[in-house]
Amino acid sequence: MDKIKKERFRKIRGLILYLLVKYYPAPIDHYEILCFLDDLRYTITEEELIFHLAYLKERNFIRMETRGAGEMRRELVSSTANGVEARDGRIADSGIDVESIP
Repeated sequence: MDKIKKERFRKIRGLILYLLVKYYPAPIDHYEILCFLDDLRYTITEEELIFHLAYLKERNFIRMETRGAGEMRRELVSSTANGVEARDGRIADSGIDVESIP
């Protein structure tokens, strides 16, 4: 992966954490994350979002849950306490740009 792509990924993950920490401890719909990133001109696909969310979840910075069923099913995402600490710079992670504040 080239340096520009790595930096873009770090920036996107930092922005995702920024949004989730802003609403902590409440969860938000993953679609809201896509809209937020799109507004900042970081348009990504749903598959790319899943990639970034998986990274953040494996690092214990976020939690994900599914609510409802069928057409009413929603994927919700929220920050963990570790996510708040990472966003504030108290936990270092080279895969996240914590300076990514819009």
